[in-house]
Amino acid sequence: MSFEPFETRQRYMQAIKTSFEQSAQLLGGNVEVAFKSHGASYIVNNDELLLKVYKDVLVERGTELKMRPTFIGSDTSAFRPCVKAFTISTGVMNEHSVEEYVPLKSLEQIVQDILMVTKKLKE
Repeated sequence: MSFEPFETRQRYMQAIKTSFEQSAQLLGGNVEVAFKSHGASYIVNNDELLLKVYKDVLVERGTELKMRPTFIGSDTSAFRPCVKAFTISTGVMNEHSVEEYVPLKSLEQIVQDILMVTKKLKE
């Protein structure tokens, strides 16, 4: 979820653009960077039921919610105008590289958390 202010997102994009340009120059090339937004960001309000229940599940297992901006597109961005959904990290490591992987332990934990959220929502 992108909860960063517009100015912060602009700084992220400038840093990405600069990094690409510098890398291309180091390799004797050049690059033109353009950003094209495919969806709007969204904000999850702390009083939303799903978020409250998810936070409770995390507290029960001894951890707390750590909200982070994703700065990526996701299906949630498309659902969000109509469905109070949010994205949960799978714990992906080395994202978007040939060494990318998701540890099974983190996937198992997400499944357990979602099962507990579902159970609590039924109560």
